[in-house]
Amino acid sequence: MRRLILCSILLLGLTALQQGAAGDNPPKAGRFTTTFTVRSPLSDVEEIKSRLGERMVAQELAARHGDSTVLRQPHRVGSVSEAAYNLADESYSVYVPSTPDASNRYGLLVWVDPQGTGELPGGYASIMDEFQLIWIAPVKSGNNRPLWHRLAPAIDAVYNMRQQYGIDADRVYVGGFVDGARSASFLAVAYPELFRGGFYLHGGYFFKPVPVPNQPGRYYSYFQMPPQAVFEKAKTHNRYAFLAGDHEMYEKSAALAKATYGSYVDIGFKHVTYLEAPGLGRRYPTANWFRKGVAFLEGVALEDAVDEPIVSEVTERRRRTARFKASPQPPADDVHLAPGAEVRLEAKAAQNTFLVYVPLDYTPERPWPIIFCYHGYNGSATTWPFKQVTKGEGFIIVGMNYATKGYHQELAPHKTGPEKAFFDEALRIVSAHLNVDPAFVFMGGYSQGGYSTTALGEQMLDRLAGRLVLGAGRRDVDQDPPPLDKLRGKPVFFGVGELDDPHYLRAKKAAEVYRQWGADVTFEAWPGETHGLSPNWLQKTTLMHEWLIAHGPAKQAAAKLAQARAAEQAGRLGDALALYNQAALILPDSEAADAAQRLFQQADAALADAMNAPYADATQRLNQLAETYAGSVFSDLAKQQLAGLLNTKADELEARARAAEATNDKAKALQLYDLYLSYFAGADRYQTVKAHVESLRKSK
Repeated sequence: MRRLILCSILLLGLTALQQGAAGDNPPKAGRFTTTFTVRSPLSDVEEIKSRLGERMVAQELAARHGDSTVLRQPHRVGSVSEAAYNLADESYSVYVPSTPDASNRYGLLVWVDPQGTGELPGGYASIMDEFQLIWIAPVKSGNNRPLWHRLAPAIDAVYNMRQQYGIDADRVYVGGFVDGARSASFLAVAYPELFRGGFYLHGGYFFKPVPVPNQPGRYYSYFQMPPQAVFEKAKTHNRYAFLAGDHEMYEKSAALAKATYGSYVDIGFKHVTYLEAPGLGRRYPTANWFRKGVAFLEGVALEDAVDEPIVSEVTERRRRTARFKASPQPPADDVHLAPGAEVRLEAKAAQNTFLVYVPLDYTPERPWPIIFCYHGYNGSATTWPFKQVTKGEGFIIVGMNYATKGYHQELAPHKTGPEKAFFDEALRIVSAHLNVDPAFVFMGGYSQGGYSTTALGEQMLDRLAGRLVLGAGRRDVDQDPPPLDKLRGKPVFFGVGELDDPHYLRAKKAAEVYRQWGADVTFEAWPGETHGLSPNWLQKTTLMHEWLIAHGPAKQAAAKLAQARAAEQAGRLGDALALYNQAALILPDSEAADAAQRLFQQADAALADAMNAPYADATQRLNQLAETYAGSVFSDLAKQQLAGLLNTKADELEARARAAEATNDKAKALQLYDLYLSYFAGADRYQTVKAHVESLRKSK
């Protein structure tokens, strides 16, 4: 059936496709890719750096070259070489409406897309048509390039499009997605003579420090303030639209957008708006929401705009619901768990509280290992010593209280029921707010907390990735062993001061017993330390952090890598790409990063090949890409391209039908319209065409 449809479409569209070859080679319309060779004077890399300012250039160099001394010595910003920027090596994705405005000119929206395609998303073409806006996006604007090499192509796009099309200088805008929004926000303010507005999806930068919400003393990156005359033009004449969602998994992006928007307002920008799309994660919004932003740039009030609900991505839903499906999630509250924060939370069922520490490097993009820390006798919930040992990175840490006084004082194995229930409740609560990996849950503690780790932990061996017994031995020494099939091969770390009497001997004995029972034991003695550890003891534990990394992130990454390879072998390349990316986020130096890059390039090349193929072949390839890379950005891009091809063919068929109408050949027009309604139900203009056909049938 699909082949018949494709053949019909190809036959119907052949004449239209052959048109346009004649004439005086007018500027192209529709979707295409182009290149330029002539540089704008404003795209000179040194000019861009001068507008960024030494501080932001130093930050970029430090991040790109791992040379933090550049930050402390900004005069060195010119000492680190970068590859040359060559415009001829750049390509651009373009969409040009078929007709300009009444003055025979177009507006121009330059888009910075960090995903490395630049394609106009599906459904947005009608917006470009409505406002007579040309879309142009550099293809290579990914974060693997220096910031100034992501900015220069956008500047050169304006310069060259002005040579080829009638562009209204007062309707030239720049926009971008996530990191592309940050690039766009710099261009819009630092080059107000070039760009008369900016549209930022899920991000933005400013020219003064913008505080990070709920993190005192921390600020987002910022560029230097433009010269006063430049700044006044940006502040009083130009227009700026921020758009983000309210999805909890991507609150950091929304927080950045809101904070930057607030700074625009606070400093007196006259024309600025913030659009919040309900339920939107970190992805492109629906066409209606994107239209709102474009309309604001154009200074147009939309009376027909409808606030559409956003359906969250399947990948987001999986991530939030796959964990602990059998247990109901506690209701969301106003808790804000920002990286570096330590917050006390309430476990209502246990009628108790606990602490949760969020690592400084936390991101919801990948799952995290978690350590449950139990305090000493007569103590209270604490994240010590694990926050100190990990340097606050790599692990979520939960500081537990004991559920009952009876267990706390005796550590009796038959009194662990409430402790396990409290543990489960705390884990569910934390997992509702943070991306926890349930396969990498650790338990540990010092002194009484260490002994509890043997008593309670031995009853939870099938749920723990490892245990850390510090300043303690085993509660029951060598009696009442746990199920040896569950203990065998399980990692256990013992750490104790050499002068800690009697706990040193108890720890040593416990380590020997566990080894005999088949556990994977690591033992570390801290020279010169008693039970009351000295301020310098942390320098004496050389193995604990290595042990945590080896049994936490390293195993995590290895597991993700194995899953990714299996998914790739099974042809589920979208899943494989996501898993490779997660493994690379866990351990950036692992081979997963290379594998992810390989798949990315492979998918990118396949997408490009599909778009260069004949229509029938292109649709077949794009459908296959959408299925093979399901769950990834390439599946979305393939679907967008399919929608674009569908709309192109639909528009061609509609044009032929209207041409038949114009010659009063109603029978032929209706025949063509019927074909349109049969095969193009997914086209953007389907409902409009349907209504027109109904009206045409009623007319005499």
